[in-house]
Amino acid sequence: MEVLAWRIWDSEGKPTYQLQANDVPEESKAQLLQDLNDWRQVGIGRCEKNNFIILFSKTFDDVDSWLAWAKEFPYELKETRE
Repeated sequence: MEVLAWRIWDSEGKPTYQLQANDVPEESKAQLLQDLNDWRQVGIGRCEKNNFIILFSKTFDDVDSWLAWAKEFPYELKETRE
């Protein structure tokens, strides 16, 4: 499973992060959803090997809040830059 993240700014100037989990096996899907239960799921699809691609979104108060969250995330996370 690969997890990518990127930042956009909301209308109030707060950072909103989008997460894309790629190649999520069926047996890992429930745990991932639980780990991201405070995120809004914004999309889901199927990819190769009938695994899932799942998209999430969450607004943070500031970039430091995001960084603190990302350090505790239990999966390898790759952040793309603007």
